[in-house]
Amino acid sequence: PESVTRGVIFPEAEESTFEVAFQRGDVTGWYFHATLRQPFDVSCYPFDLEDVWIRMWPKDFHERIVLVPNLASYESIRPSDLPGLERDLVLEGWIVRESFFSFKKNKYGTNFGVEDYGWSDGVPELYFHVAIRRDYVDTFVSDMIPIFVVAILLFAALMTKSSDERRAGLLGFSSSMVLEYSAGLFFVLIVSHIYIRQKLAAQGIIYLEHFYFIMYIALIMVSTDSIIFAIRQSKGETSRLSQVFAQVAYWPLLTGSAFALTLMEFY
Repeated sequence: PESVTRGVIFPEAEESTFEVAFQRGDVTGWYFHATLRQPFDVSCYPFDLEDVWIRMWPKDFHERIVLVPNLASYESIRPSDLPGLERDLVLEGWIVRESFFSFKKNKYGTNFGVEDYGWSDGVPELYFHVAIRRDYVDTFVSDMIPIFVVAILLFAALMTKSSDERRAGLLGFSSSMVLEYSAGLFFVLIVSHIYIRQKLAAQGIIYLEHFYFIMYIALIMVSTDSIIFAIRQSKGETSRLSQVFAQVAYWPLLTGSAFALTLMEFY
């Protein structure tokens, strides 16, 4: 009806602008630009999936008006065909999986001061969804490789441990050297850890942080092992078993802990 104001509102928008692009008969095309805020669940980072949605209200929100998508105007409404999205859409760091429309009935517990408000039973609101997943290859290069490199370097420090004085002198093993080495690796880890927390603005513990916690524990255990080994060596109590136990157990404990935490997170 002519009494209905044409156009939509994005209620989550911090700011939005609309401009008529074309008008042909009863059809009006619009250009719009909007800044929308939406919380993301990054607890599974870097394997997180997100549902980005645009919520739409009619301009005459108090009237009994329901927005519906013109599905007949799309060649395909199959979500995997990405209806409503540009084919060459560039979304840095993400891969678009699906797009689709949906309705959700929301109740607000108020008539907004309008006596004849017609939605006391709930407002059916239109949403446009874009399902995306993070491109974990980029994350692997930027966030995971430093952890792997630190793990390898820590193992290299562990391999310098030897009760053979000639071999220990050649490799430069000493408990103080291992402690200094571990402190340097800890600094690298903590800087990378803080960067990820700030980049994601994460609430709670995310999946990738488990690897940092594992490496923190590994740093403490390797440092403790080197001190105990040096003390026992000074008392002449070292044995071949005590020399190689930590070296043999390092990778099984490290990868086993990572595997167990992954199972706990996703299963």
